[in-house]
Amino acid sequence: MDEWRWMTAADLGRGIAAGDIDPEALCEVFLTAIEAHEHRDRIYARVTPDRARAEARAAAIRRRHGSSGVNQRATLVLNTASSAQHRNRCVFCSACMASTD
Repeated sequence: MDEWRWMTAADLGRGIAAGDIDPEALCEVFLTAIEAHEHRDRIYARVTPDRARAEARAAAIRRRHGSSGVNQRATLVLNTASSAQHRNRCVFCSACMASTD
């Protein structure tokens, strides 16, 4: 997984699309690297791990359902990240959200 940190965004996207890279695992690799970096506070103005994880979760769900639509992504991110009462909703199926918590 460490090799993911040195891949281009295009290669990572192709890996996600092909099912070779799990978006949630990828997210954790980068969040861990950011947190461990000695100059983290000088490099990043703001790190938003909750949002990053919600986006990664949405990407994983879209991948499972064979979709990458922007409208579906926006709806799913709002449903999974905006409030605790919405976290268990999935615009695709209830099993997706229940299976990852």
